[in-house]
Amino acid sequence: MSITLKKLCSDTETKYSLKLIAGKSGLENAVRWVHMVEDRQVPDFLHGGELVFTTGIGHIGKDPLLEFVKRLKLHGAAGVVINIGPYLQSISDDVLMFCNKEGFPLFTLPWNIYIIDITYDFCRRIIENEKLETTAAECFKDMILNPNGSEKCLSFLEQHGFGRAVEYRVLSIKFLVGGENVTEKFEQRNHIKLWNILAKSKNYPSAMFVLNNNLIVIRQDMDNKAAKTLAETMDAICENKSISYIMGISDTKRGYRAVPKLLSEAEAAQKFATVNAKSSAFYKDIGINKIIFGVNDKEILENFADRNLKEIFDYDKKYKTDYAKILYCYLLCDCSVMSVAEQYGLHRNTVNSKIKAIKEIFNIKLTGSKKMELLLAYTIKNNFDKLGGGD
Repeated sequence: MSITLKKLCSDTETKYSLKLIAGKSGLENAVRWVHMVEDRQVPDFLHGGELVFTTGIGHIGKDPLLEFVKRLKLHGAAGVVINIGPYLQSISDDVLMFCNKEGFPLFTLPWNIYIIDITYDFCRRIIENEKLETTAAECFKDMILNPNGSEKCLSFLEQHGFGRAVEYRVLSIKFLVGGENVTEKFEQRNHIKLWNILAKSKNYPSAMFVLNNNLIVIRQDMDNKAAKTLAETMDAICENKSISYIMGISDTKRGYRAVPKLLSEAEAAQKFATVNAKSSAFYKDIGINKIIFGVNDKEILENFADRNLKEIFDYDKKYKTDYAKILYCYLLCDCSVMSVAEQYGLHRNTVNSKIKAIKEIFNIKLTGSKKMELLLAYTIKNNFDKLGGGD
């Protein structure tokens, strides 16, 4: 629910004669704060998301405004306000073309309007919006931890655009550096950037917060196409960087009360992505893992896997055989001896001999139901092994 330029500047043309003259497509950019910049060199201490004001005093003489605006865009500023007056009387066409092409909002402000008045107003609005964002996040956290939810929280959500009749979708994301979960630190440093990628919505408010070392994003009216595009955007941003991410994407359900259930789906999809070395996964695509990750009592799953497989794995360890591996491949290949032989470079007679030994030693009859049980047991074991024991 970070405030966008569009919302921040909703009535300022009338109130302050603030006029948007280029970069309209960037009005959904989230604004972190306002900042005065008069230097030709954009300060390195811009964190991103700032709406920059300038009187142009640093741009007298040779016109460096285009380079100035380009550097603002490069440093992640949300937009720029030019105070038209004695230092800058007009904006050149090349600056307007750049801002329109890049979707970088550029506003003009008449010289007779005091910058202190409008920046004070903007700062007040940003702070009020941050309070709303924090309260919405706390309400959703409370709802997740206490699914019944307090009436006060539910009332707040409804009053601020989180309706009962809207479709919701939840994302669960962890950010990693060298295998270490750095989600909380990464979110703190990149809140506005992440908001612009993950949470901003032109039509509905969203929520974004860290819970149990995962970044949780709650979106409204987000179809599969939009979710897929978002995942592709994340891939492009993290490409060739040291940081990686694993994202689970839930199905959609109507009403904010569905958020706890949707979070469980997102977490299940995230685990599936982890097990299968993917950067993202949709809950709708994880198949039988919906059942596995939907079981809250992990001991039930572990006991099921052990009952079907422990004897085989123990035998392999004791006698240096490969029966567990061969049986799994045989089941995955729909009991095709030829496929197993090709995969492991074995003769068909060798595979037949191993399968016969497995059936006799472990008294296994590969009926339809038994094959299903074994494949489920293998899937459970693989998941637990890769997640570190049922994470």
